[in-house]
Amino acid sequence: MSTDGERKGALGEHERRGRKYIPAMASFVKTLDGARDDAPDFMWIAMIGVMDGDALVSALVNVQRAAVQRHPGRGNKARFDGRLSTLEGWSSKDRARHLPALVKAIGDGGLLPDKVLAVLRLYENLPGGWLLVDPWADRKVSVKMDSALTLLARAIAEWSRGDHLNALTKYLTFCWAVLAGGMTWDKKFAEYMSDFPANSSRRSAAGTMIRAAYSAHQGVRDARGESEAAIANAFASKFWNFNWKITDCILASDLSTQVDVSTPGASSEVIDPEGAGPADASELIEADDVTRLVDRCAAQYTRLIDAYFDSPDRDLMHPLAEEVTSGLILRVITGAASLCRAPHQWSSQFASTNLRQLAETEIVLGWLRAHPEDFEKYRDYGLGREKLAWLHVEDLVSSLENVPEELSGVADKLERRKREAPILDVTVVSIESTFTGISLRAMAQELGMESLYRTVFQVSSGEIHGEWEPVSRENLQRCHSPLHRWHYVPSTEPPWIHDLTLPEMVVNMTERLVGIGIEMLNRSD
Repeated sequence: MSTDGERKGALGEHERRGRKYIPAMASFVKTLDGARDDAPDFMWIAMIGVMDGDALVSALVNVQRAAVQRHPGRGNKARFDGRLSTLEGWSSKDRARHLPALVKAIGDGGLLPDKVLAVLRLYENLPGGWLLVDPWADRKVSVKMDSALTLLARAIAEWSRGDHLNALTKYLTFCWAVLAGGMTWDKKFAEYMSDFPANSSRRSAAGTMIRAAYSAHQGVRDARGESEAAIANAFASKFWNFNWKITDCILASDLSTQVDVSTPGASSEVIDPEGAGPADASELIEADDVTRLVDRCAAQYTRLIDAYFDSPDRDLMHPLAEEVTSGLILRVITGAASLCRAPHQWSSQFASTNLRQLAETEIVLGWLRAHPEDFEKYRDYGLGREKLAWLHVEDLVSSLENVPEELSGVADKLERRKREAPILDVTVVSIESTFTGISLRAMAQELGMESLYRTVFQVSSGEIHGEWEPVSRENLQRCHSPLHRWHYVPSTEPPWIHDLTLPEMVVNMTERLVGIGIEMLNRSD
């Protein structure tokens, strides 16, 4: 456990466990994916709900009453609550005894339209197929399958948003529980349920109560390991995997105004296929922008050179500080110029290298300015890292019977380096993360640069290391098909997407760092 001091700041409300910070809710709440796990189980009544709206309730409640009157079972052992998994839980005896009455009630209530039946027939071994598929085997349906699948897609999309349709379908599970004698409603809950969904003034509040109560009820059932949960999960896996075989992905450029099947919680704005970005970077970049940015970098190079060579004082007895400072500054100037000359690199995915380099350089320069005795540590640490790299190469070469030609060239270069720089023979190798022996973050904290570390270095490092957020944002795109569960697919967007603000930011930071470097070179306070 952390101390109060360790928990202040952005993660102050989190519990520290080792090197992880756990949100309070995550300590006791299990994340549930309703769209993944439950939507397939509700697909039948969700499709009816999309077609007939609130009429779904009265029609299905009538079937529930008919089922209860024939006593299919008490205590929710043989349930008719609209879910496929609970239908599968009926015993063969109950199925045979009540099938004719249930089939008649479903038919009379119009609860199996052609489009719905066509969809249900697609899924082999559908839970509840003994009631919703098998008795209707001889029935001919005159619908186009594309139209039927569109209905399913809309049903999954609307249900997954967690709005009215979601509450409407779950309301039926409570109706069945009450009718079958397995549940007594709380007085307040009963008040809201009594006129749902007819009472529009409190429909939203009632829907919220239904969804919350259903989640709590399901949590208890799952904890008990009841069989319906296993049936629902097994079918959900088959459902999503089979959809990949029978339907295509829907990418942003494929969307039309005809069907709104956008991702739950995301904008439903339709993207015009004609508005897709061009694949040629030359169409996106003004030559003047490149020239202007490169000229700014060239001006910083001139500024550094003039400041160095025009200074009347240079400490040639102890030149290391000037060597390190000018080398680091020139490194960021050339890096910025390289970015500015390559517009296809103007995205956070690629410019992150420059941004991370700039932030790290500013922290290192700040440290060396505050601790001038560490210039030697900086140099010796780098020499040690070079030595370690060469030793690894040497080990690799010695372990091979046949050394590849390109590796032989590296080995020859190593031997020349050893002859030219005998200092390697006495160089100490450090495996610390930095030349100071403390982390870069700790260095930034001591210098009051933690904000720079967090907002630039850390974020850019996530890009460079390929963490999930930048990978999903830059290299993947959403499939907008509800039948594919809005999964990510390799991006088909043009790879030349650019953002002019990124090179501008890099050049601005470079100009500021050049100023810092010149002050250090001139020994300015």
